[in-house]
Amino acid sequence: LSDGGRHGLVMSLDEICLEWSTLPRKQQKAVGASDRYDGAKNMEAVAKYIAEHNLSWKQFPAFEWCRAKGEGWYLPSINELWSAGTMFLGGSRIASNRKYRKIFNDNIEGAGGTPLSGVMTYHSSTEDKDARYSLYSHMNSEAPYIQSGYKADDLFVRAVHKF
Repeated sequence: LSDGGRHGLVMSLDEICLEWSTLPRKQQKAVGASDRYDGAKNMEAVAKYIAEHNLSWKQFPAFEWCRAKGEGWYLPSINELWSAGTMFLGGSRIASNRKYRKIFNDNIEGAGGTPLSGVMTYHSSTEDKDARYSLYSHMNSEAPYIQSGYKADDLFVRAVHKF
């Protein structure tokens, strides 16, 4: 949240396990999704890449799933995902506060959603320097907090929306 709670991000109540991209590893190219702070910009880069290369959203399942939630929904950047993990843990990535995790997940479940997992790994929309890799993170207090993996890896996905 920012501006006294007038602006911020909301996270989808549900999650799914998907690939960042289904293109074969040899065909993986950098699509321009390099923004570490704004996943909406990465979503625009993927859309542009799809249009310019006559591809389909189906070849970018994590993005397609977020996009299907409606206008404005997108796969979070690595720093947006990092921030979600920090909030989940009570404001710090180096120490987990069970009370905050419980409140966080109780709110999600109370709204009919799936609680966040502290052990699962979540895709971000941010590409790594190597075109075959993207950045991902988990929601627990154990380092390393940000890692790099193949875009074709099945990882969990949560969509976000700015307000």
